[in-house]
Amino acid sequence: MLGVVDVVVQRLSGERVELGSRQVSSTISALKGELEDLWSIPAACQSLLMDTTLLHNTDTLDKYLLSGNQKATFTLVVSLKDVINELENPAVHVQLPAIETIAQFATKGDHDVIDALSKCLEHGLPAVRQSAIEALSRIAEKGDDHAVAAITSCLKTRKKAGFLVWRQGNVNVRRSAVEAIAEIAGKGDRKVLSTLGVCLEDRDLGVRQRVVKAIGTIAETNDSHAAMVVKCRLRHHHQDVRVSALQALSDMVKHGNRDALTQLIGCLEDPDQGVRRAAVHTLVQITDSGNQHAITALRNILGHPDEYIRQSAMDALSKIVSTDNGGDELPPMGFERQFTFG
Repeated sequence: MLGVVDVVVQRLSGERVELGSRQVSSTISALKGELEDLWSIPAACQSLLMDTTLLHNTDTLDKYLLSGNQKATFTLVVSLKDVINELENPAVHVQLPAIETIAQFATKGDHDVIDALSKCLEHGLPAVRQSAIEALSRIAEKGDDHAVAAITSCLKTRKKAGFLVWRQGNVNVRRSAVEAIAEIAGKGDRKVLSTLGVCLEDRDLGVRQRVVKAIGTIAETNDSHAAMVVKCRLRHHHQDVRVSALQALSDMVKHGNRDALTQLIGCLEDPDQGVRRAAVHTLVQITDSGNQHAITALRNILGHPDEYIRQSAMDALSKIVSTDNGGDELPPMGFERQFTFG
């Protein structure tokens, strides 16, 4: 039939689709629209080739047909070049979809993509910065120092009148940055751990909770640097920061960090009742996993002046006795630790 051509599109993976008859006056742009619906690949990411010839969006199918030929086979290549260029468009309604497309289709570890997304972290709108951070967390490989450094820059602080001022005033940007760092930072990265230690002082509980999880993910077993970073926050003037710090210690103790356990026990002498009770609650949780050092610590606080702490320790030890010794008696106690606060 004159004016009609049978269209076949194949991908580099070998996947192939026969689209059937199309008017020879149909444009390449229209064909890309069909492929977007079929394969969920945005038209901006599509490059269509006939042999080695790149097809342009405004071209029509008849331009690539040999005389008398009523069948055309095209090859689809996914390319992010045009989408990356859209990141420089000042319009947010162009940038945000571009970032989402890149996050979905970029190859893991693509340095050009990572460089382009890193530049978006300087954008004036929090929504663009947050979207770029989340995309980086999906694309960057574990231990990618360049990506980690770019995201960590979003957590920079400065002192003003003795108080920390965050470079990124938007809390959602900071939350996403901490989550991304936990995802891609290398195990035991000291620089990252030091930055996260400062973030334990964030005024937002959601940020601090994510920092606790990130430190637990990044710190190595018996990581003395991580324990030191957290220890510094146990002397913070705000009790909520101290509670977040001891939660971070708890994760390290569960992974065998003896120094972190020592610091955690020290929280039982905190002047704030809420911190002391959070500390004993954490110790009790650790004993549930059979940590013998935590069990010993509980034995040593049976003489604690805080009734809640004494009772919590007794209940936890009784539970251990019930499980291990048939409920007959408490395990033999060592010395009862002397506590100095009133």
